[in-house]
Amino acid sequence: METEETKNNTIPFVSKLENTIFNSMSDLLVYQDLDHKIIFANKSAAQSIGKKQEELIGKYCYEIWHNRKEPCINCPVQRAIENNGEESGVITTPDGRYWFIKGYPTKDIDGNLIGALEITKNITLEKELKEELENIETLYATAFSAAGIGIAICNNNGNIKKATPKAADYLGLQQHEIINKNIFSILFKDNNDEIKKIKTTLYEKSYEVLIKEFTREKSNIHYIEIKFFSYKSKKKSEILILFDDITEKYLLDKQIFHIQKMESLARLTSGIAHDFNNFLNIISGYTDLILFENNIDQKTLITYLEAIKSTIHRAAKLIRQLLTFSKHEETKGSIIELNTAIKNSESLLTKLLGKKIIYKTILSSQPLNIKIDETQLTQILLNFASNSKDAMPNGGEFCISTDRVDLTNKYYVDDIAIKPGYYVLLSVSDTGTGIDKDTISHIFEPFFTTKPEDIGTGIGLATVYRILKQNNAYITVKSKPGEGTTFRIFFPETVK
Repeated sequence: METEETKNNTIPFVSKLENTIFNSMSDLLVYQDLDHKIIFANKSAAQSIGKKQEELIGKYCYEIWHNRKEPCINCPVQRAIENNGEESGVITTPDGRYWFIKGYPTKDIDGNLIGALEITKNITLEKELKEELENIETLYATAFSAAGIGIAICNNNGNIKKATPKAADYLGLQQHEIINKNIFSILFKDNNDEIKKIKTTLYEKSYEVLIKEFTREKSNIHYIEIKFFSYKSKKKSEILILFDDITEKYLLDKQIFHIQKMESLARLTSGIAHDFNNFLNIISGYTDLILFENNIDQKTLITYLEAIKSTIHRAAKLIRQLLTFSKHEETKGSIIELNTAIKNSESLLTKLLGKKIIYKTILSSQPLNIKIDETQLTQILLNFASNSKDAMPNGGEFCISTDRVDLTNKYYVDDIAIKPGYYVLLSVSDTGTGIDKDTISHIFEPFFTTKPEDIGTGIGLATVYRILKQNNAYITVKSKPGEGTTFRIFFPETVK
């Protein structure tokens, strides 16, 4: 049965079904005459101002929503009436809300203009979100320009789309010159092998860090750390690149690294001197036999000479290892086979450890490729051996083991965060005095040492930590007083 209220809330010449549909709309629908007097308003229109539908009938729209005595300036509905066509626009009500309004002129069966239909959508939230986004973009643009480091954004092929002045300066270009240039061609001078290598790394890991040498003003050499981040959205893939001048830190690190190498060499001195004394005694002994033995036959002479030659080769090999290790030169990460590198370091390690300590290795039967400079790896092993020797004054066991581990479903190892993947594990353990919990929390800090001032500098393990961090490796330590110490290093597995 049609009630009086229902009659007052229907549009003339429109069916009951259509009226029901209008009242179910979330958008505001208002039908008004040529003077903007409301003839019909759906439920959403009434609810937008907290009134009942019948309270709006006969009122003027500008009076209800805008507290005005005349039509709004630039009202889309008024324009629709005046222009006899569809019009739209955004209007703000006194309460601060934003509305997108569409006005449609309506005509009777004779084509005479009799009113207008207004459909309105509340766009306040969208407007606020847009303004917030614009504020964020402004903040981003300001931060982008004012950043203390160089920043560049490239497409998936490496073509630069945005860049800060500092990024351009690091690359020796002006900001306007760098746009649309290819970052890989700039950095690697069209070296296709290097470009392919870094693109593969970004595809597999989405992250890479390089240190490049640049010659800038007055021929000064600067070392720039370049970090690549590859990221994907639903619509595109891009590369974010950060440039940071680390020249001072880089040169200081090189000095500290060299000092630490010299410290390790100093610890090796006594063992090496003993070995060379043995070499000289062997050579001297066989030389005396040759000089003073009467009627020496040719076969015996050849045996003596071969023994002398073998001893000279052993001494020369040790000298070559020392020279390689002590060189004060730039180290560059390369792919090495870990087990082979450990075997190459064995003679230096055993000399450092001395005869009281048993040297033991448990190496994986499969090849284990990692990315690190072999001299740096030797430095790490010598540092561990030096500390273990101090922890075992009465002798003990020093063990190095290797393995391949699957951490594809792991995010933490021994309470440290780790990126999931396949890793090469290098474990170094001893049966020494062990380390207490408080000391463990400081052992990787520069210049922290528990040794007497004339023995320890406190830069050994700090150098180890720095080297590993540069090579994207992780290190953990387990130890208790009286139970020995085990260091575990996780190198990202590298395909050769």
